[in-house]
Amino acid sequence: MKPGSEVHLEDVIENSECVNALTQDDFTLIVDARGVKSITKDAREHFSVKGRSSRCLSIVIIVDFHLSRMIANFYIGFAKPALPVKLFNDETNAIDWPNTWEVTK
Repeated sequence: MKPGSEVHLEDVIENSECVNALTQDDFTLIVDARGVKSITKDAREHFSVKGRSSRCLSIVIIVDFHLSRMIANFYIGFAKPALPVKLFNDETNAIDWPNTWEVTK
């Protein structure tokens, strides 16, 4: 996500369509949310993957130590995603995390 962006439902729907067009396999979604200014309630609900089908098995969110961490924690606490979500401060650990646990869907 672009630093300073205000993320809306239309943005995450477009993002989901693009990601789903890239592969027919199940995947972990890695979101770089560093510097994101805000994300709407509707967008958070869409990212929660509740009530809709998705090949996304888990979500990794890369955050900084400021606003994006607060936004991500707010998302996890209130949206209660239907799949595992983990926050990271750096790309290396974020990319490795899906390989450290077994996914059952």
